Amino acid sequence: MKRLQLLLLALASTGAPAHAWSIFDLLGKSYDQKFLNACEHTLKKRLKSPSSYNRLSEPIIEKSTAQFEDDLGWTNPEKKRADKAFFSSSPEHMERHEQQEKLFELDEHTLTRAILEYEAANTYGTLIRRYADCTHSDSSPDEFSDLERGNVMINGYTNIEWITSGRK
Repeated sequence: MKRLQLLLLALASTGAPAHAWSIFDLLGKSYDQKFLNACEHTLKKRLKSPSSYNRLSEPIIEKSTAQFEDDLGWTNPEKKRADKAFFSSSPEHMERHEQQEKLFELDEHTLTRAILEYEAANTYGTLIRRYADCTHSDSSPDEFSDLERGNVMINGYTNIEWITSGRK
């Protein structure tokens, strides 16, 4: 612990960029805390006014055995339809999808889910209350690194899927 304190002190004295601190922010936190941090981080990227984000209640975190459809984000019917159309568009896509499913079934995955109740400003500055379904499917649920933030799904979409779907 002493080494960590010295490292933090050294970073502070060098004027380290703010994103370097996010790594240290996750040290010592439980899996649930890291999961919620990743959910909020991903959700804020989608808001018109991220600084107006305010979580209204403490979310209940549920864990269950994940199915392959959970891992794909198919809790969202719109995404399920789009993915199925994509997979059926060519034999190569369907074959890749079937291979992913076989690989998924080799390990048992845990689905972690939280419903976030929050308010944030819309384009006009009016605070709007909303709910976000945050999920993460993982084969090693005892660990959660900062690098896995990209795998957290909000309403069935990872951040990359959200951007590439034209929803941004």
